[in-house]
Amino acid sequence: MVTLEEIKEIWCQILGTEEIGNDENFYDIGGNSLLLLMILNEISKTYGCDLPTSDVYQYDTVRKMAACLDKQLLGSGAIS
Repeated sequence: MVTLEEIKEIWCQILGTEEIGNDENFYDIGGNSLLLLMILNEISKTYGCDLPTSDVYQYDTVRKMAACLDKQLLGSGAIS
């Protein structure tokens, strides 16, 4: 399963910060559409799973994105 820490690490790397809270809103901490595309690209490379851009508007925190990714990976059979 995807951990909060793995998603948090991706967000921190892309957003150029050392710490992000699990429930901080992506856009409130400096996120924008270009950074969003970079995060989605990194998730795709790391997990072989494409999250639609529209998902980030709904899953706009580390915690929500990790849960969404877990659900998608479980549904695809990529993880058990």
